Amino acid sequence: MAGEGNQKILFSIPGKQHGNGTVHMAWQGDGNYLATVGSSRQAQVCDRYGQVVDDISLTAGGTVVAVDWDSDGETLAILQQNNSALILWNATTKASSMLETNTKDLCWLQWSKTGPELAVGSAKGNLVIHNKRTTRMVSLLGKHSRKITCGTWNKLNQLVLASEDKTVSVSSNQGEGIGSSIAVKGEPSDIQTQFQSGKKSNSFHVSLVVGGKSIMLLDATDGEKPLEMAFLPKYGNVACHRWISHDKMIVGFQSGYITILSMAAGNQGTQLLERQVSKSPIATTATSL
Repeated sequence: MAGEGNQKILFSIPGKQHGNGTVHMAWQGDGNYLATVGSSRQAQVCDRYGQVVDDISLTAGGTVVAVDWDSDGETLAILQQNNSALILWNATTKASSMLETNTKDLCWLQWSKTGPELAVGSAKGNLVIHNKRTTRMVSLLGKHSRKITCGTWNKLNQLVLASEDKTVSVSSNQGEGIGSSIAVKGEPSDIQTQFQSGKKSNSFHVSLVVGGKSIMLLDATDGEKPLEMAFLPKYGNVACHRWISHDKMIVGFQSGYITILSMAAGNQGTQLLERQVSKSPIATTATSL
């Protein structure tokens, strides 16, 4: 973490800790713990000053695909490739347990932002939802017809998923479908949600990267025509995007550019700022609001 002004580096983790390749990381909700794991297969939890809190033992084989904290910051979930069981690490007891899903080809997971549910998706389009409070597990075969590529929970505890079948679905926290699936033009990735200001309380937008070339904006409640936002060729492929507020969005590109867009009604997609912040591709963006 590099800082400007009053910002400062709290700690750094050397590359040899994680090995070559992708590093998966997740901050606990209150920012006290950081979980990281790379190709070295050494999962580690540090406090906000870089002190190691615990080393988490992984199961044999299978690189880590995803890590995520629950909304309480109590439980860290770790998903490994070619493994139907998840590792759950408890921040209070510093103990790990296994959660067997009995589902093959798991490829994605995310905890609810407001509830006790953990959603896990598979390469065959199947979905598992686990409730950590009741320990109830719901398995839904064929939620999508192909691989679930990305997903997110909104503040109403609804689950929004996108798939290689080029559709987006909205479900309850029990996995029951809400409305019809929405078709998109290309393979979706990096899906986000944002509630709309001035509209009814359950009205929200879904935004997602389509085919790496554009961002599509969908109204998940009113069924309005989707808005597709394309970008100048100099930016290259879209790497990621985040809502800064209900009317602004930041987009990162593989060229190292970022741009901030207005998402205000009647002005959606208008560029407010552009800047090349890196000569290397942007991997992700984060906001602190």
